[in-house]
Amino acid sequence: MSDRLLIVESLRIAALKGSDVCSLLEEIRTSVSPGAFNSFTAMSYLMEAFNLSLVQVRELSGAYYLGGQVYSDEKIEEMIYPLIKGAIDS
Repeated sequence: MSDRLLIVESLRIAALKGSDVCSLLEEIRTSVSPGAFNSFTAMSYLMEAFNLSLVQVRELSGAYYLGGQVYSDEKIEEMIYPLIKGAIDS
């Protein structure tokens, strides 16, 4: 299994266990090579892991956690977690 698929599977397992969005982002950050973590990387992994569209995750680029200046961690949680929860519940 490729490194990417291992990360995707790890994200799915973490979400099933109730991890919040920032915890999932941290999992991505610690799993990719140094310097490779950014909002686009995070969006890509979440899209693949939870079958989300770019439209659904695009606001992550404004997350404080990812260096943006628009959305607090709490706001990102409100916007993104229900999408992830819907994906793992279906």
